[in-house]
Amino acid sequence: MLVDGHGLPIAVVVASANTNDSTLLEATLDERIIHPDYDEKTHLCLDAAYDSRAIHAELSIRNITSHIRSRRKEKQLKKLHR
Repeated sequence: MLVDGHGLPIAVVVASANTNDSTLLEATLDERIIHPDYDEKTHLCLDAAYDSRAIHAELSIRNITSHIRSRRKEKQLKKLHR
């Protein structure tokens, strides 16, 4: 599920429970009901599971700025909040 800045759903893709979420990113972006103009910068916040070259490349092609916390940063934050 993809939501806008207010938490309203703008795309949904259904898959089996054992499907890795990152493999569904492209399909989810294709299903958006709201498409910004190409020259309008879009931002997308994702968790560390999406931190890969393939994901960054796909988002770059779509003119989307990614905000993905690296796996290293996630581990550091988990240690701080124990």
